[in-house]
Amino acid sequence: MKKTVYKSLRLQKSSLLFMLLFATKTLMSQEMIQEVTGPKRAHEIGVNVTELLSNFLSFTNTAVSPDPYFLVYKKLNTKRTGALRAGIGLRMRNESNDRSGLNNKLKLNNVNLRIGYEWRYSITSRWLFYPGMDLYYDHSDSYQEIETRFDKSVLKSNSNSVGLGLVLGTQFEISKRVSIGTEAALTLKTGWGKFSENFQAFPNQNTESKSKSTNISQIPPTSLYLLVRF
Repeated sequence: MKKTVYKSLRLQKSSLLFMLLFATKTLMSQEMIQEVTGPKRAHEIGVNVTELLSNFLSFTNTAVSPDPYFLVYKKLNTKRTGALRAGIGLRMRNESNDRSGLNNKLKLNNVNLRIGYEWRYSITSRWLFYPGMDLYYDHSDSYQEIETRFDKSVLKSNSNSVGLGLVLGTQFEISKRVSIGTEAALTLKTGWGKFSENFQAFPNQNTESKSKSTNISQIPPTSLYLLVRF
């Protein structure tokens, strides 16, 4: 008997993306009827559609991971030459596998946050590029139970990191309210964490360790965002 339970944010992501696409179509239709007047829109909210497009188009190249931020928000200044920016990513995984009376469990949680500022420069009436700076906070924790006929072990990990990064991105305006964009980043992060492994039958083999690290990494422009301005 095999029982596998998998929980993630795919359903929530798909629902949110569907609503965003529906709103996008409605807004574009309104612009075709009449010219937009009134104050300039100063807010942008976007969703990372990379994973959805990869599944839809059956991309098989998994060598490069997409940007971890699923939702992004930008608050434009009055001249629309810059914007405060923020992003959030959340991933959860919960699995249980029961084979021959042996129960194995796995729980994973990841949270990614960023906040920063970008300076906007127009290339054409529809294209713009922006350099920027971000502050980051990342958290991840895991819990795993591994059961054999001889013993049962529990593995736990918890890690956090903070950092800053330089950003370079570009956006293309499909309409006055809708745009698509991508960006690359160079980040410097320092992290700390702890790991433990406990054995039920052989407690003398239990281990616990702590770690610290500093990393410089590149985030290539492999993620595509669909943004709506309001």
